[in-house]
Amino acid sequence: IASCGKHFPGYSAATRDAHHELPTINRTRAELDREELAVFREFTGRDDSPGRPTNCVDSMMTCHGWYPCFEPKKTPATLSRRVVTQLLCEEMGFEGLI
Repeated sequence: IASCGKHFPGYSAATRDAHHELPTINRTRAELDREELAVFREFTGRDDSPGRPTNCVDSMMTCHGWYPCFEPKKTPATLSRRVVTQLLCEEMGFEGLI
């Protein structure tokens, strides 16, 4: 059984159901850092604490929403290099399945 974190980078500010239309997540980067990304950092980040695994979840499901603070053009996070590669993998150090 593999674990999965979702919905990266955060879905609590969505006002639309992503199953039916692309929601716009109007949060600043600072708001996301404080309110959403802090949770993901707890189980994705680089942490050299003894006994703590590099990644605490095996996989990550992305949110299919548009985050204007990352992508100026209307692009779902699922397809965003800035969100998936730069934020999740490079900045947060996630190495699991996406």
